[in-house]
Amino acid sequence: MRRLAAILLVAGLLAAVWFAAIAPLVERWTEAGEAVTTAGQRLAQVVAAAEGAGELETALAARRTSAASLFGGASDALAAAQVQDRLKAAAAEAGATLSSVQVLPSVDDGPFRRIVLKAELEAPLPALQRLLHTLEGDRPPMVLDTLSLRPAQRDDLLAARLDLFAFARLDAP
Repeated sequence: MRRLAAILLVAGLLAAVWFAAIAPLVERWTEAGEAVTTAGQRLAQVVAAAEGAGELETALAARRTSAASLFGGASDALAAAQVQDRLKAAAAEAGATLSSVQVLPSVDDGPFRRIVLKAELEAPLPALQRLLHTLEGDRPPMVLDTLSLRPAQRDDLLAARLDLFAFARLDAP
């Protein structure tokens, strides 16, 4: 009986030491391990975000470049004059003869203004190809919306009617 009491007393003391000292330490150890795992996951997220920041900076620079490649001015008329001057210069360089250019009303298109021109010209086919390539390939680009061709009075020329537009960002007054 004494042995049984001694064994129960030692078992009770071991249980008391376990629940009073060792179990809380094991619980804290487990919590610390979970905190380290969570911190590692957060660190991975921060590293991924930092790597993504370079991509965001590149995208922002591209947006700034694209915004810089718009026609601009204090009014629609000034932006339309820039577009018209570009069309005239490109036509002269390509070897086309402009017979008329008409500026149509501008249209809001998101944060930009769409400047619309209607033009009539005569040119040989290679010159017309160069003109269209120049208009759509240069910066700021001009977009061909409608093109109609017919033979001109001279056999080697084409008469072209085209509607084209360009985007403008109007400067704040």
